[in-house]
Amino acid sequence: MITSLLYAAPRLVSWSLKMFRKACRLAMIDRAECGAVVDFLHARKDAASFQEIFTAVPTINPVKIFLQMAEIEGVMVLHERVQGLTLSSRLRSELDAIMH
Repeated sequence: MITSLLYAAPRLVSWSLKMFRKACRLAMIDRAECGAVVDFLHARKDAASFQEIFTAVPTINPVKIFLQMAEIEGVMVLHERVQGLTLSSRLRSELDAIMH
């Protein structure tokens, strides 16, 4: 019990720094380009390879945008059969509710 209390403050500071760094990364996201990719993925209803995404949205900088997309909650980076991106069902339903 005492040990847990003593380590609570360092854990809180560590977690706070981690969340601050994540917030900084999210603030740096190119919302226009990531939004175009999310829109493309939402319209597809299935996974898209990195090449398909770049072909559909040729104005993006793939190196920058694919790293930024990985930071967005609900965007899943696939490494198995198709190497690319897809949206989680939760994010899809949230986007459906907003757009309809």
